[in-house]
Amino acid sequence: GLPPLHRARDLQRELMAKTGAAPAAPGYLALTYTTSGGGKTAGGGRRFDSMCATSDFVLEDMDTFYAEALAAGGDHALLQADVSF
Repeated sequence: GLPPLHRARDLQRELMAKTGAAPAAPGYLALTYTTSGGGKTAGGGRRFDSMCATSDFVLEDMDTFYAEALAAGGDHALLQADVSF
């Protein structure tokens, strides 16, 4: 499709890069949904276990609740981000 109107960044990946943390499970950051006309590649998929923000927001902290979501019967992590404007 058309280029996005903004350049949102993946907050989960940003936090992992800052802290050196590992993903909650193998494949956790894998693309999980195929958008129309695209495959599970850098330009054609979408990951549901993600939260994005534009450069207007500074990531202060982020929590993921992957194990808790699995224990509750879900198959995607719950995410909570603390950002400042």
